[in-house]
Amino acid sequence: MEIQNIETSCGVFYTDGSAFPNPGNIGWGLHGYIYDDSVKKGVTKNKLTKYAITDKGYLEPGVLNRVPHELVNPVYYVDGYGSFESESTNNVAEILGLVNALIFSVKNMLNKTTVYTDSTYVLHIVNTLQDSLGDNQQLISNVSKNREYWKLIEKLLIECKESGMEVVTLKVAAHSTNIGNNIADRLAFLGREKSIQTDKDDVVIKVSKNTGYWKPKIERHPLLQFKQIFYHTNVANNLPIYNVINYSEENEIGKRDMAGSYGVVVLKEGLKELTQVAETMSKITGNLSTIATTRLDVLYSPNVYRLYNNFGEDIFHVKGKHRKFVTILESATVDEPSVSDTIIANEVTPPGRASKALENCGLLKQFISDYVKIKENPQHKSYAEFVDVTLNFFISDGKKTVLSPNILSTNKEETVEYDFNGMKVKIPLLFGKDIITRNSLKKLEKLDTKVTLVVLRNGDLKLDYFTIIECCKTGDIGCYASWYSNKIFLKGQI
Repeated sequence: MEIQNIETSCGVFYTDGSAFPNPGNIGWGLHGYIYDDSVKKGVTKNKLTKYAITDKGYLEPGVLNRVPHELVNPVYYVDGYGSFESESTNNVAEILGLVNALIFSVKNMLNKTTVYTDSTYVLHIVNTLQDSLGDNQQLISNVSKNREYWKLIEKLLIECKESGMEVVTLKVAAHSTNIGNNIADRLAFLGREKSIQTDKDDVVIKVSKNTGYWKPKIERHPLLQFKQIFYHTNVANNLPIYNVINYSEENEIGKRDMAGSYGVVVLKEGLKELTQVAETMSKITGNLSTIATTRLDVLYSPNVYRLYNNFGEDIFHVKGKHRKFVTILESATVDEPSVSDTIIANEVTPPGRASKALENCGLLKQFISDYVKIKENPQHKSYAEFVDVTLNFFISDGKKTVLSPNILSTNKEETVEYDFNGMKVKIPLLFGKDIITRNSLKKLEKLDTKVTLVVLRNGDLKLDYFTIIECCKTGDIGCYASWYSNKIFLKGQI
């Protein structure tokens, strides 16, 4: 995205570097925002819970009264990282963060740029060069380390001066609670990981409009509102069939858990983000036949989704020697300035119960297959019964379909009736367990959605029940059930 339509553009940037070991693979990170200095200040539309957004950067309440500042409204946010083909030092990584902030500022013709760094070394270079800018040949020739970067920084500072840009460099505490520094830190880590994987020089900078930056619109399919999906890592993962699960502990998939539920979702088109996580997991498990889980609640959280929108699968990286993990470079959030690695996918151990859970998902796939075949050919035989209960959930006035007012109430379940040999059997469908949540159903109003009760009889004394949700306009289908409580013992119903 190009920066445009700003009368007097100013930038505030946080830069950081990372090396492991030191010297070793390095990467740099950059985060900041651009605002229009000609716009009236004093009120900011983008308030963060713990920070004020100012011309002096992100300021916490405790320092607002000590630092002269003006509130600003960012027009754009900037996030970037870079990798390096050769092994080098942490100091070089820190320098490259500053260098790329200056290059970006010159390229976009900013009137003023303020750069925060946690590197005393970088500040020393800039302050030393600015004392006699353009007349530092003798000084630089006497530098023993990183002489080429001293020359590059001076060249950029001269370009900034000639273009009329004011450059301010300031110190920020490393690994503190400052949200800007912490985001830059994680992006530097991302650059370092890219260096390890590719051994190439690379620069990736993304510019985002301020609207929705901290709370991005998340494109999560309503049928995938469960916490996780789980799958075989040695099976092709680009098929749009997902085994979904709500479970208290991902490593105990298949263990008796009355609160657990599962489902199978079949989409017409696969989801790129889920495929990329699964492929990363497959790479680290090799040809081993393992079961893995991906945490949807992490992937589709606002801070992670924002990073994914900017950098795609580069935010996924491998961790763990014995157990295999894919972690995500989770950035700072509106409410939480700290950042950390968060597991987004991992190998399930032990795999025994999880294998059984996958077998159970096979039953749901069979129900979906039978459901589709019966729609095409009503004479198709199935050992399950399919009962349309759409009217329990959706109502139509002939022009549009909306969620029933009963569903929008505070009830935790919707009770449907099933005719068993003339007896009315009441079956409770718990939202978020036997069926997707009310909010998810609400999102399906415009997709001509049908809800079907699936009943599997076990003699005359017991039946198991499941639900199928079909989005008729898109052809997407999901089938859901609780692990152990989707059973009705008929004696109590007679």
